[in-house]
Amino acid sequence: MGEIVKREEEDVFDFPISNMMMVLFGVLALVMVFRTTPLVQNVSAYYSSQL
Repeated sequence: MGEIVKREEEDVFDFPISNMMMVLFGVLALVMVFRTTPLVQNVSAYYSSQL
């Protein structure tokens, strides 16, 4: 049982790490873009006001 659980945990942590890193980098890039470009902020505010 212990080995099976360990194996499952390793599998769970093995392959999504790259995907999680890509998601984290994407979120960081989006945050940087949103913070550095007032145009994007204005557009997002415009769309949120439309909703």
